[in-house]
Amino acid sequence: MPEKDMVSWSALISCYEQNEMYEEALALFLRMVADGVMVDEVVVVTVLSACAHLSIVPQGN
Repeated sequence: MPEKDMVSWSALISCYEQNEMYEEALALFLRMVADGVMVDEVVVVTVLSACAHLSIVPQGN
């Protein structure tokens, strides 16, 4: 993907979460943050859901 923006990151994270690939969703979110991409509330809710499924809710903070 030549240009990664919040929409493309969000779509990938959402797909991982919807397909029960929670660790991948969380890892991609952490990479997104590390790369300095702005995070919106949709991404946060998706990642919180993944954390809940992984029983790692404290990391959601």
